[in-house]
Amino acid sequence: AKIVEMIAVILGRYRKKGAVPIGHDDERQRLAASSLAVLKRFIGWIDLNLVINDATYNGFSISKTLFSCLGDETSEDDEEGLSVQAAQCILELVNKGMEP
Repeated sequence: AKIVEMIAVILGRYRKKGAVPIGHDDERQRLAASSLAVLKRFIGWIDLNLVINDATYNGFSISKTLFSCLGDETSEDDEEGLSVQAAQCILELVNKGMEP
C-alpha cells in the first residue's frame, strides 16, 4: 500500500504543477512516467482496490490520474513517455481481470 501511496504522491505533484518544485517540466514528466512504469510492474500482484477504487492519496485518485495522463503530450517515438506508461498500466489492469 505504501508504494501505491508514493506513486500517487508523485503523480499528484506532477499534475499540480508548481505545488512542489521537483525541477523542470521534462524532469517532472520523466519522474511521473517512471512511477507509472513501477506501478505497471506491481499491478500483477497487488490488490486492485489500491489502484481502481475512488480512495485518494493526498487528494489524488490513481485511477482518475491514469486516465488524465493519457492526454499528456508524448513524442510518437517515446515508448517511455507518460501517456504510454498510463496506457500500459490500464492494459495491465484489464489483463489482470477485474470482477464486474
